[in-house]
Amino acid sequence: MDENNTQIKKNKIVKNTTKLVLGSFFLILGILILMIKFDIFHIKFWEVINMFWPVGLILAGILIILKQRVFAFLLVMFCVVFGLVSNVYVFDDNSLEDSILINEKKELSNESVSKIVYELNFGAGELNLYSGFDYESYNLDLTTFYPDRKVDIRFDVRNNVEHIRFNRNGGFEFENIGKIFNFDKQNEVWDIFLNPSVPIEIDMNFGASAVLLDLSELMVEDLDMDFGASDTEIIFAKFPTYAKIDMGASSIELKFPKDYQVRIEVDGGLISNELVGFEKVGDFYLTENFKYDKEYININIDGGASSLTSEFY
Repeated sequence: MDENNTQIKKNKIVKNTTKLVLGSFFLILGILILMIKFDIFHIKFWEVINMFWPVGLILAGILIILKQRVFAFLLVMFCVVFGLVSNVYVFDDNSLEDSILINEKKELSNESVSKIVYELNFGAGELNLYSGFDYESYNLDLTTFYPDRKVDIRFDVRNNVEHIRFNRNGGFEFENIGKIFNFDKQNEVWDIFLNPSVPIEIDMNFGASAVLLDLSELMVEDLDMDFGASDTEIIFAKFPTYAKIDMGASSIELKFPKDYQVRIEVDGGLISNELVGFEKVGDFYLTENFKYDKEYININIDGGASSLTSEFY
């Protein structure tokens, strides 16, 4: 009977300990996320954590020797969480010291080119599109840590239309593997300058990225975007652009020129939107005094749990 009571007590202790461990883990994780969201600590706090979190592992080892396994386990979990978060949010001023700048550019084929079609397959990182020079089809600046990184660029001309395809290419050397797990948001940056003198089409596929599309000086007829969890900003021009956007759990900000008509259709899952300056008419969000017989920007958005905002410049 005493043995049964002892076993029952042990089971209760294990159960209570499990609850304590899991509860403490989620409690600390939630507090960390709130601290990040509300910017409670200055960056020096995370620099200190980033430097000294391995000390917690040493203390955990001592606790294991002293047979305090529960506290040791808790301490290890805290060290892992704090270590990962501090790596993400510590900004190193010298983070691009070892980076390599690769430039690729091409002049416009001839004066008879009537349109350029760009296709970009990017992956993850930071991608920025801007207006370039009239005499160039494109100008690409690639900032990377990988010496063998190259951009596979395919080019051809059909019926006075240039077709240009950008694909990420190249692997990594073993000595650079540490940079992969450094959670540095600047590991790879593409700055692409497109031709502003002819109408263009853009077809983009990318993963978890920070993306800026400054189309304000470009004549974009069609914009087709397919991406995952990303932070995206698009600045439209006074030009009748049709944009089709398929996105995952992302944040997207749309900027439009003042006094230019815009129509937005939103499909998909839970999309939180703050479309300032629009009124909903049927299935569409329309700018004030919208008229179909005038030029307008036409946008179709299909996404998951996403955030959508807009403003006029």
